[in-house]
Amino acid sequence: MRVVVAHENLDFDALGSMVLAGKLFPGSVLALVGGLEGPLKEIAPLLEDRLDLLPASEIPLDKVSEVILVDNARPERIGPFRALVGRVPFWVFDHHPRAPGDVPAVGGRVQEVGATVSLLLPLLTERGLALTPLEATLAYAGVWEDTGGFSFPSTTPLDLEAAHRLALMGAEIPRVRAWVRPRLGEEARTVLKELLRTARVVEVE
Repeated sequence: MRVVVAHENLDFDALGSMVLAGKLFPGSVLALVGGLEGPLKEIAPLLEDRLDLLPASEIPLDKVSEVILVDNARPERIGPFRALVGRVPFWVFDHHPRAPGDVPAVGGRVQEVGATVSLLLPLLTERGLALTPLEATLAYAGVWEDTGGFSFPSTTPLDLEAAHRLALMGAEIPRVRAWVRPRLGEEARTVLKELLRTARVVEVE
């Protein structure tokens, strides 16, 4: 059994990358470590009927022969699959810089770009593989979220090219804007923490 996994606290780039990896490696099981979080949890009903997602706890490790790891290279973030490091081949597709202790990989692609989706999409294009509008929308959401709407310094031409290709594949960009909420800046987070710390309940009448 070949398994595609990302990390706990799944975000749009991780889920979009899992979907693309599933296309690149047909027959793979998309494994959820820690379930869906945040906005992804809210759109779960839409995903359940369209995507084959299986909780990691339901996958027998002794049946796994290969792992495709996306948007992550840290063994401590892959739940039970950490036990397979060094025992089965791992492919790693990740946009984070390499670091000591990363999962040793037999192949894949690691490059510092805005989103992992942007690394995987050209490989699908080379093979002539298409996406459904929902898959393209999820992938676009991954690029949008991890590049801050293409405004983060980590954004590269590869991310912009990926967004263009995904739009041509039917990505629903207005839906992406509804799914991906703007992140609070550092100043806003500080203010929020202070408000929560000093908040008090007042009963009126």
